[in-house]
Amino acid sequence: MIILRRASSFLFLLLFLILLLPSICKAEIKTEKFYSGVGDGQVIGFGSVFYSGYFTYEMWEVCHEKSIGTLVYDELDYFQSGVFGSNFDPTAHPLIYRAFFPVNTTGMPHGANIISANLNFYAFEKNNDDNDELDWLTIVNADKISSNLLSVNDYNKFGATTSPIEGIDTEERKDISGVELNRWLRLELNNIGKNWIKKGEWSKFGIREGHDVENVLPVLSGSQGNIVKFYSSEYGDESKRPYLEVTYEMPDEPEINPVVLIPGFGASWQSAGEWKIDPILHTFDNLIEALTNNVYELNENFFLFPYNWRNDIEDTAELLHTKIGRIKASTTANKVDIIAHSMGSLVSREYVRKYGEDDNIDQIIFLNAPHQGSPESYLLYEGAYFRRPFDQIAKYALTVESLANGYLSLPKYLQEEIISIKQLLPTDSYLFNKENGIWNLMPYPDNYPRNILLEDLNTPETLTSLRNQAQITNIISYLGDTQTSTTLNGIKVVDVSSIYDDQWMHGMPYLLNTDSQEGFTFGQGDGTVPFSSLDHLEGVDRAVYPDVSHSGLVTQSQKEIIRILTGEKTDQYVSGPWSAIKRVLFMRVYSPVDMLLINDHTLQETGYDFEAEEEVSQIPGSFYSGNNTEVEFATVPKPTFNDYTIRVIGTDAGIYKVGVDLLEDKDKFTERELSYGVISKEDIEEFKFVLTEEEGNEFKVIKSVDFAPDSLN
Repeated sequence: MIILRRASSFLFLLLFLILLLPSICKAEIKTEKFYSGVGDGQVIGFGSVFYSGYFTYEMWEVCHEKSIGTLVYDELDYFQSGVFGSNFDPTAHPLIYRAFFPVNTTGMPHGANIISANLNFYAFEKNNDDNDELDWLTIVNADKISSNLLSVNDYNKFGATTSPIEGIDTEERKDISGVELNRWLRLELNNIGKNWIKKGEWSKFGIREGHDVENVLPVLSGSQGNIVKFYSSEYGDESKRPYLEVTYEMPDEPEINPVVLIPGFGASWQSAGEWKIDPILHTFDNLIEALTNNVYELNENFFLFPYNWRNDIEDTAELLHTKIGRIKASTTANKVDIIAHSMGSLVSREYVRKYGEDDNIDQIIFLNAPHQGSPESYLLYEGAYFRRPFDQIAKYALTVESLANGYLSLPKYLQEEIISIKQLLPTDSYLFNKENGIWNLMPYPDNYPRNILLEDLNTPETLTSLRNQAQITNIISYLGDTQTSTTLNGIKVVDVSSIYDDQWMHGMPYLLNTDSQEGFTFGQGDGTVPFSSLDHLEGVDRAVYPDVSHSGLVTQSQKEIIRILTGEKTDQYVSGPWSAIKRVLFMRVYSPVDMLLINDHTLQETGYDFEAEEEVSQIPGSFYSGNNTEVEFATVPKPTFNDYTIRVIGTDAGIYKVGVDLLEDKDKFTERELSYGVISKEDIEEFKFVLTEEEGNEFKVIKSVDFAPDSLN
């Protein structure tokens, strides 16, 4: 009897715990309202010139496509969206109203998982005079607009001009005939729209009418329109001000996915058979340290993905697929997050295109991704023209490789073997030809080298799939200010087909081999990729860093990256010794020798230690490519001003060459002469050079070569 009583008590306690456990473990679910800010209003496009008391109206196609609006109202107690007829010519000159709705979601926790969300507007007046199939309202992304200052310059920032990505499903579009006045209009956001909600920041939405969205001229007279008016944040009755309602859950322990870091073109190098992530310019060092200072541990829940950037992006995406499979197996995680810089972003996009249905990816953070390519790649692909100083390292490596593979022409080698260069070509118009003394922009793809991979990645279907398969944040930067032209945006080309057989097939830049820059057109960008390419993705989260370079963004955005991945802000900012590298000491040899660089002041060495028969990298930050490779070189970032010695040992008998240069982050590079010598197997030769700082902060390598006399016989 006592045993029975104790058993009954135990069963009762067990039942109680079973019933209680779900309420203990269940994440907290909240529904909150977030209200609009004073920046809400409308931008109107209808005419550009005020003459004799009247505006001169523009044709529909001009007004619809223009980049700058005519009027802006952001201080009224209402805003409106739609189209209106004009008295001038109602069949061709309507007015277009695009409404802006910024929402203060700074109070939403970063770790919140959004379950549902809807936008709510109090409608008090409407017109529905062209009651066709396009008389509806929809929600678009307006993230590029300031949250508190609307201007006429924002007219073209309500998603794509035609067929923008919509934040509500098609069946949620609100037919104006069905809008009830003096009632709340509720629009339920879809998954894309929910991704536009920025936790801890301002969220920005736009409202557009169907004719405007589909670029179809409405039939309206001067007193007619398809338009709805809503009360704004300035309206006196607070109960009728617009708001965003969000239902979200707060898990007890925010889930942290494993992270994969993918570098870009030229940012992985092999040494001793191992691929390393940018050991030359150390682009990722600060970000890696910042992540490991938080909740990440290398090779536990944080993984690097260096790869052979020469290969086809499609093949690299296959390797990424294998890598992610192994990560999921080793960590037992359901999904992984990706941080991808530059060309690495295209690798991740190709991965999602092929394997997105596997549902392996939670978040992707793009860092200065060339979503529409970069004109810089045209110079490499068509002419093997390496324009910038730091590119000389890749040029040396590719030149040696081309000769080893039997190519006497470097351009031909790049075109046939380095597939990734072609996959970085732009997919919009960027070449100019001269006709009748005038340079004209040629329409892509006529007389252009085609980039089929990027064309496929940018189809509407593929972009929609990308947005549906992962939560995307596109982080971008630009150098200077919005008016500064820092980045190659276009190229003026001349026909040289009668001169060259295997290069400049689509035209050589005008005055290329002179000091003139007239053959290049520059515009806004990060110094490598035009801003229009960086900012190509629509309907995704977005962050912009002014006056930051293409590679500098990796360090500058570290705090934002951590916030996105973990849902928590950090005050820590890592800026290690290799931040903002402006100069690199670059030494290379051509067989039959191995090399060793010695800092005569510190006696630290980098290269192949002949006596110990091992590779060393003692000089801080230095990299040595290895002695058992066709491509043998060493680099030292931020080199000290000292005497240096380069020592070489013969691996066979013959003529060898040694080159040493100081690469500086400037617009132009002049290659220095190489030093030649004759050597026998296992003979050792050395020469010295001095790295000095001269007046005017100019840096120069002064060589002093002293070969043994009998070596030159």
